[in-house]
Amino acid sequence: MAIVEEVRDELTRQGRDGAAKVQTWLAESPIGVRGISVGDSAATAVFRHLQADAVSVQRNRGERASIALAASDPSLVLVANDKGALWVALHELWQPGERVVTVPVFLRRLCDVGSLARPAATDLVNLHHLRRPTWWADWVSQPEPGGGVPLR
Repeated sequence: MAIVEEVRDELTRQGRDGAAKVQTWLAESPIGVRGISVGDSAATAVFRHLQADAVSVQRNRGERASIALAASDPSLVLVANDKGALWVALHELWQPGERVVTVPVFLRRLCDVGSLARPAATDLVNLHHLRRPTWWADWVSQPEPGGGVPLR
């Protein structure tokens, strides 16, 4: 699992609510940080194209970098919560297989493989005011694997 540098920078930017918590979580997680190589790579070409179509070069830069990286590597699944980014990704990620998921789905998968505790997932959903899927309440109320106590 990995995030692009631009997303890490956005999430941990000074003054952003929860930046310190996200920075701690990233440091303790198995999630790596990937950059887009400078040069004529496929990711660079897609990123430049997406940047050219952007209203603001800085706004949504992390989403565009993530889409570009996923477009150049069919083994990657894009995780996003921004509707605009999700629509762009649906147009760009044409390779077969599951290529796009939302943040709550991703957090659940991290918890299911033991890479994130449910309280941390709930904190992240609350911190970013994410819409909870219909299954969220039932999922967090169940005991964690290994006999943990239900969350409320």
